[in-house]
Amino acid sequence: MTQKTFEISAYEIQLAKEKRIVCEGRAVAVQAIIRCIGIPSIYSDEHWRVHLYFAGDAAGLPGTAVSQEDRLIRVFLPDGHFERFVDLLRNEKPIFCNFDFDRPDEIIFRSSIEPVGEEESSG
Repeated sequence: MTQKTFEISAYEIQLAKEKRIVCEGRAVAVQAIIRCIGIPSIYSDEHWRVHLYFAGDAAGLPGTAVSQEDRLIRVFLPDGHFERFVDLLRNEKPIFCNFDFDRPDEIIFRSSIEPVGEEESSG
């Protein structure tokens, strides 16, 4: 089992009425894309990227696509998950991505361990 864990250092959000992304030989119409950039950390010394594509409902979406050569993970999700990812990326630090090459659809984004009752700083 080959696993990767890396820290997400930056992200970009793109919104579109309908952008065509080709995966597994077919075009998928997506409404939003979050591009995440990973940095080397204690878990991995490689730079990885994760592109999250949000489209309609889950029916008919391609599975997770991985290019080890490009160090790119492409994940297709129902658009109902978009706000959860934006909230995590905007409000937590650090954020890690856990990925298992043997089970690519089980990709996990997580925060670090925090004390119970900790509130986000208000400024």
